[in-house]
Amino acid sequence: MKITKNIVSKYFYYKIRIKVFFLKLFEMFIWTINTYNLKKKIKEKKKSIVFVELATSLTTIKVNCLLATALKKKFKIIVILNHYSPFYEYFYKKVGISNFIYLDQSLDKTKNKKVSILLEKLKSTRNFLNFSFEQIRIGKFIASRILREEQTGNFDLKKIKNEKITNYFFNSIAKIENFKKIINKLNIQFLIFNERGYTPSGEIFELALKNNIKCIQWFGSPIDKFHSLKCYDWSMRQHHPLKLSKSTLKILLLADKKKEISTKIMSHLKDQYYSQKGFNRQNLQKNKIILNKSQLKKKLKIFNNKKICCVFTHILDDATFFYGTSLFSSYESWLRHTLLEANKNEKINWIIKIHPANMLRSNFSLEEKLINEIFKKIPKNIRIVKPDSVINTFSFFQNIDFALTVRGTVGCELACYGVPVITAGTGRYSHQGFTVDPKSKKEFLNILSNLNSIKKLTSKQIKLARIYTYGSLIARSIKMDGIKIDYDYNGISLEKSNVVDIPKSYNDFLKKSDVKKILNWIDKNAADELLEI
Repeated sequence: MKITKNIVSKYFYYKIRIKVFFLKLFEMFIWTINTYNLKKKIKEKKKSIVFVELATSLTTIKVNCLLATALKKKFKIIVILNHYSPFYEYFYKKVGISNFIYLDQSLDKTKNKKVSILLEKLKSTRNFLNFSFEQIRIGKFIASRILREEQTGNFDLKKIKNEKITNYFFNSIAKIENFKKIINKLNIQFLIFNERGYTPSGEIFELALKNNIKCIQWFGSPIDKFHSLKCYDWSMRQHHPLKLSKSTLKILLLADKKKEISTKIMSHLKDQYYSQKGFNRQNLQKNKIILNKSQLKKKLKIFNNKKICCVFTHILDDATFFYGTSLFSSYESWLRHTLLEANKNEKINWIIKIHPANMLRSNFSLEEKLINEIFKKIPKNIRIVKPDSVINTFSFFQNIDFALTVRGTVGCELACYGVPVITAGTGRYSHQGFTVDPKSKKEFLNILSNLNSIKKLTSKQIKLARIYTYGSLIARSIKMDGIKIDYDYNGISLEKSNVVDIPKSYNDFLKKSDVKKILNWIDKNAADELLEI
């Protein structure tokens, strides 16, 4: 029986390997055809831009190849990889880029001993999470990656294999030491990232910032077919990419007087949710319905007139530690304490809205597992809205009295509708004047036990929330023109997303609106945030 199972498993293993091999060949062939006219010889420059491919995907590689193609006119382009990667390098070479640096060198014996001593001292989970090596938060970067790999919401040093911790710890410091040497050799103006938080990208990100090298992160905008970019310096290293700078907020406040952008965000939000387009690349609102308050209460079987508080959960293993600071040790700890407090406060109707992105991951979320662990039977004053619920998120915007989140996007959206939002973490929109931001766990839990005393937002706070949300979700979004990603790609591809409609010539590519904006922005040292008001 065992022999039969082994034969079957080997058959499927090799079948997948063969399929991936031919898909790779296909990807290389199509890329060669699509970028044939983008390869242009340009005299190498002294100033460098470095593309960081330490936590990458094929779609990311393709986007970076196009960005590099546009930037090579003024900069020497260098690509950093974990190790020699002929498949990924092929895509860069086809657009005329062949400067690669690898960070796979091990530590020497002397440094190995020092690192071993450092690791031996980190006995507790708290000490490990808070550990920084030369001001670089390697504990948080490693823990964030392990949570994602282990698909767990709680980082517990005792429950993770020593070998895994040791490997990541040594690799993290080795990457730092290797990149130090590169910084000394090259005249680097910018580093460009897509993913910049999980180890080993986080270490390179913060080491560059520490050495006064600016880092640019690009990412899919909340609006479909748009991109956003953010430029960081050391003081901003903990900021969420959608956080607005003070200078941007001033620009937006002035713009509101002329263009009334605080009203435009309302029609935008309504359109996004009514047309089921919110974060459309994930299709999170597809086939969901918008309910009024009586319909919502009926659907959730709420038959009293008590006030409603909705808890918008986070994906428990996603980007837990590197955005801002949090009142609790993890998203799981925050949710656990919140559920226990909700159980005690029967004066409030509590709705626990499980993050809809869980549908893209598994049939049963970590949040639901936690709820089942805490409650044998769901308390009478608590309702659970599962990821696959037919209720559109917009149904909550005008029909609840309070909301809880650590730092989710929904927090600034709800504030636009006058809903008081109690945060449990910084890094995004907290402390901007339109959210309730407790300074400690004790204060947070005290607020939860006295929710009825929280006042509605004033008209001034609502307007500020609307201006901020407009800036974060709309003004920071740049329409894809030359660099387009189809996040729901249906063609033949190794991944669910793919770069599409690549311009047919180099000159045509440089004329595209997004490419021109990005080049102009970087040419001005990315001093201000890239905006489109």
